[in-house]
Amino acid sequence: MTLELYPASAHDAFHGTGLQFPQCVDEAVQQIHGACQGLGTDEKTLITVLGSKSPETRNLIALRYKELYHKPLKDLVKSETSGDFGRLLRMISTPLSETEAQILRDATKGMGTTESLIIQILSGRSNEEMNILKRTYFDLVGKDLAVTMNSELSGDFRKVVMAVLQSPQVLYNPAVHNAANAEEEATALYKAGQGRLGTNEEAFIGILVKAPPELLKMMDAVYVAKYNNNIAKAVDKEFSGDAKKSLNYLVRSIMDPYPAIAEVFEKTMKGFGTDETGLSTALVRYQSVLPYVKAAYKKLYREELRDRISGETSGDYKRLLMEVFDAPQDPPKTKGVKGAHGAAASSGVGVSQPSQGILHNSQDTLRSNTHLLDSLSRTEVHLRLKVAILRLVATSINILPPVDTLRTEDGLPTELRMNEDGSFAQYVPTTLCYDHNSWLYKIQNVEGLLRTSAEDIITYQRERRDRYFDHGHIQDLLTLLLEELKD
Repeated sequence: MTLELYPASAHDAFHGTGLQFPQCVDEAVQQIHGACQGLGTDEKTLITVLGSKSPETRNLIALRYKELYHKPLKDLVKSETSGDFGRLLRMISTPLSETEAQILRDATKGMGTTESLIIQILSGRSNEEMNILKRTYFDLVGKDLAVTMNSELSGDFRKVVMAVLQSPQVLYNPAVHNAANAEEEATALYKAGQGRLGTNEEAFIGILVKAPPELLKMMDAVYVAKYNNNIAKAVDKEFSGDAKKSLNYLVRSIMDPYPAIAEVFEKTMKGFGTDETGLSTALVRYQSVLPYVKAAYKKLYREELRDRISGETSGDYKRLLMEVFDAPQDPPKTKGVKGAHGAAASSGVGVSQPSQGILHNSQDTLRSNTHLLDSLSRTEVHLRLKVAILRLVATSINILPPVDTLRTEDGLPTELRMNEDGSFAQYVPTTLCYDHNSWLYKIQNVEGLLRTSAEDIITYQRERRDRYFDHGHIQDLLTLLLEELKD
């Protein structure tokens, strides 16, 4: 699966969506500022106010503090605290993407960060979060992340890192990523590794990096059936050192991330002494998926993760760790609508509903232009539509997909998918693709898309008043695609 670790407001800021700060955020900012005034620092207040917040609220606090006091919150914390406690406090006083960017910067400057943290940060991320991280790194360092890694790393480990940075994960398409494709890719992986004398590292790494999680799992099953060992063992045989460790973590983070993350926690506490930097980093980065990690940890080690951390730490550092560990979780992000899953949604601020005029305009545009398809062959439609889609992506216009993640009355995740005849049906899939651009790879019936999807989705969403939906995006989609067909 693909992990999304950044809070909703980080995605909104990336898209240029204006953020709203609830009153509780302003109150927290004032408390933090007050705790650092005068002689001495009120560590107890800092622990309670910052440590007890969800990732989303903490992100908003960091942004709001800088807006009100014209100074990063992390700078205030850095001047008032020190040691492991101060380092963790700085981490939770900073937007997560900035914390990760700083770790990557330190990793290339010989400042004690291990290579394992580099691959942990880069592995299994959604394409959008990778783009957020790259932008943040550039803003922080003034240099492209890939350029830095290419110049500072070496060997096969550099090849792994560069592939992750430069090869976006292909989005899952069940029509393409099927059993036949899994066998084809598994065979290609074998031929790039165990099936030849000497490893074709670029080809081997590229196959693993680009494969969507659903396909990689199918490839692993094929690999076991055909070659009597799984992909992880193939990696062990073909690579060594940091490259082997990074590829193994990459594969595990995509196929089954939570046990892999549980092992990350354990490694920071195993043996003599505790890796406090690694422990703090793991807790802050994976806080949003902590419930799943806790379950995986207990299954692996027959011990509660909280008890393990508590037994390895002490003092204010321990108290802050426990506060962060016990902090509330954010509600699930709403996918697909630009801005609807962010600060406004999580703070209870509603998203305005579309006017009836937009609904009628979308339907009228659809009805009046479908005759264009009658004069074009199916091949011509596909070719022209492909060009239009590429233009939409290139200009970063956000269009809500015709495949929308929904839920049944009993809470089961479902999808609204277009049938071959152009109608829509709700079904429970075995896997869900959460990337908001995934619909680009799910268009099977182009005529059906242009003829019926707007009306069907509009009607469906209008009946489901608990869903957010910007119908103006349908208008944008139809206008741009139909203009392309006219050319």
